[in-house]
Amino acid sequence: MYRFFKWAGRITAGVGLLLALLGLSGVFVHRERVRFYDNLLANAENIPAADPDAAAFMREFPAPASLKGQMSSLSTVQLVAPKAGGPIVAAVCVDPKSDEHIAVASVEQIERWSEEFWLPRWVPWVVTVFGVICGWGSDFVTWLKTRRRLAS
Repeated sequence: MYRFFKWAGRITAGVGLLLALLGLSGVFVHRERVRFYDNLLANAENIPAADPDAAAFMREFPAPASLKGQMSSLSTVQLVAPKAGGPIVAAVCVDPKSDEHIAVASVEQIERWSEEFWLPRWVPWVVTVFGVICGWGSDFVTWLKTRRRLAS
């Protein structure tokens, strides 16, 4: 019985470490978010709102409710430097003919959003800790049993 817990602990800890390494290597990152962020930095202008990656961005950083009816297939997402200065922001351009942009997110917010995992970052570490505790618990119980046998 204790041997089962020892091996189950080792396997669980190994799975947890494997999940952690895969997470660090970028396996659990949203690919469409990274693609959108890279595309936004490379082509700072005119990413169509109909683009699937831009649609994911628009779901996370929606335009104000007052503009929802004005959105069209010609709407775009752009990087804009405000005229009054300040940080560069991602903005929705509702009408390409006008120069009006509505800021929806900063570049830093989009970068953080693109780096999020679809698997919570704490899961691999909880699995690893659980496996280590199972293994140590099994070793501790075995040690206690051996100690009692030697004492008697």
